[in-house]
Amino acid sequence: WVQDTSTNGSSLNGVWFRGCTAALDVDDVLEIEGHVLIMHQLDEPVDAESTERKASIHRFVLEDGEVAIHPSHGVVRAAIAPQQYRLLSELARLWNGGSFGALDRDREFDLLGGIAGETDPHLRLHQARARLRRWWRNLRREHPRQLGDLSSDLIRADSNGLRITLDIDAVSIDGVTP
Repeated sequence: WVQDTSTNGSSLNGVWFRGCTAALDVDDVLEIEGHVLIMHQLDEPVDAESTERKASIHRFVLEDGEVAIHPSHGVVRAAIAPQQYRLLSELARLWNGGSFGALDRDREFDLLGGIAGETDPHLRLHQARARLRRWWRNLRREHPRQLGDLSSDLIRADSNGLRITLDIDAVSIDGVTP
């Protein structure tokens, strides 16, 4: 939680508030008097059983700006913003039939396009990643029966770059399997 007591107000994910309290979530971007704070998730310890590779999604289909996820039961279809669709499509293209490769930072910047007036391209990069993670978490909340047992981390950044962390059996992007 954060409580704003300033006279100018603060911004949480681009929405200004003043004189009130706001709940913070992972990947939120908080701006306070010219400073930008980004809420990061801390990794939780996992047991050995949860680290075993298990197929979690049978098919992952990206087509015409929408995503269709085929878990073990049912199908979940969802719209996704164009910027996040491009990022997710490029990540999905790195699927090699069993796992996903990493998308390097330079390619991410290329996908995000021109920065037009932005002073910090790294902030824009983080916001694009955060919106994609938020989209996935919201989708899991909206479809708990089909997606609730899947990892809350759709993408993760590490020293090798950005990567999809879910186990997926088949990927299709605009009718093509990578």
